[in-house]
Amino acid sequence: MDYKVILQGLLDKVTGAVAASFCGTDGIGVETIFNDQQIDPLMAEVELATAYKVVTEVARHLEAGDIQELIFETQIYLVVLERLSADYFLSLMLKPTGNLGRARLELKRAVGELSHEM
Repeated sequence: MDYKVILQGLLDKVTGAVAASFCGTDGIGVETIFNDQQIDPLMAEVELATAYKVVTEVARHLEAGDIQELIFETQIYLVVLERLSADYFLSLMLKPTGNLGRARLELKRAVGELSHEM
């Protein structure tokens, strides 16, 4: 499967999307596409994986089950992470004015498509 095609599809379908990534929870990216050259792809993959692991640990301590989705907003970006498996997640970074609802929908569709490949 060409992961780049799926990630590019996310960027094309979601208004305001600037980056899409298929990443391991260990911080090693499988494939990442950035439309915003101000983002360091390697640093983004590692930091997003760290955020995912921290929230996963919080959920474990609360006995709340597995993280399915994580959304956070900064001054510059809106970030959505969607769990693919225990070892992988997809993420989409948007401008703050980006379409969050569409981002969530398209990430869920992409996860469904990729889960058949795993």
